[in-house]
Amino acid sequence: MQSAELKNKNTYFYFIFDDDHGAVGYLKLNTADAQSENTFKDALEIERIYIRHAFQNQGLGEILYNLAKTKATLLGKKQIWLGVWEYNQTAITFYQHYGFEFAGSRTVHLGDAPQIDLLMVKHL
Repeated sequence: MQSAELKNKNTYFYFIFDDDHGAVGYLKLNTADAQSENTFKDALEIERIYIRHAFQNQGLGEILYNLAKTKATLLGKKQIWLGVWEYNQTAITFYQHYGFEFAGSRTVHLGDAPQIDLLMVKHL
């Protein structure tokens, strides 16, 4: 993680720890100028929900999503949004389960390779 991300007052990190394995997942949220797009007004961005492979399908993603939703509510946000790689069907299905809808797309670069992120939004 870059130190600028950690120092930004509009970026929030949350971690899930396991006694035997240390950090097994984390959540990164952005508001205001920390958001990666300015498309969504009065919104909270879920930039990352990450769960280590060995700990997936244990409800940890749901815990992190609920934390994001609670944070958005506490901050008075009207919507939560995120970008998800167009070929990550597992993540797309996960977010659709929680009521996210497609709201456009963007091109991001992984090294020199362009990839398409689908933008998804949930109105609170």
